[in-house]
Amino acid sequence: MTADAAASADPFAAFDLAALVEGGARLRPEEPCLIEDGDVWSARRVAETAGAMAAAFAGLGLRPADRIVLAPGEDARGLVTLYGALRAGLDVALATLDLDADALSAYAGALGAQAVLAPARFGDLELAERLFETAARAPSVRVVGVIGPDPLDGAVDLDPQKLPLAPPPARDGAAGRLIVRERRGGAPRP
Repeated sequence: MTADAAASADPFAAFDLAALVEGGARLRPEEPCLIEDGDVWSARRVAETAGAMAAAFAGLGLRPADRIVLAPGEDARGLVTLYGALRAGLDVALATLDLDADALSAYAGALGAQAVLAPARFGDLELAERLFETAARAPSVRVVGVIGPDPLDGAVDLDPQKLPLAPPPARDGAAGRLIVRERRGGAPRP
């Protein structure tokens, strides 16, 4: 724990998001952590699935401190993908699902992102074409992934609910950082 964290009124200030999820799974593994449409994700299931996501990212050649753009849906898949990416030590640049291909490409390019991830479709939004356009326009992007539930030809299927659970890779230092897009101008900000 850092001196700043000790002086803080927030007892969780010294922990990153991945460490909090893992700690919850160790202390209360069967407690509900996420609930979506009646499907209850226990703390253990969230931690194990995030570990499987981290292993999948490593299997794709993504390494700690690599940057990815993640446009998650407001659902369990999006949250678990975020946890898994942070657990893998990736810097995660969050994007909204409504960004057009121009804005998403510019954002990924400005970051030097290695991957772009989103569901192929979310509600009425069709995202598949945007993902491939982003990869074509941002030369650093080498992985296009979908986080379910629908697979997409030519993209890596990273649906957290389909990944085989496996021990996560050993942590190589700190968890990744979150990066957000500025409202004005769209510049990335850690």
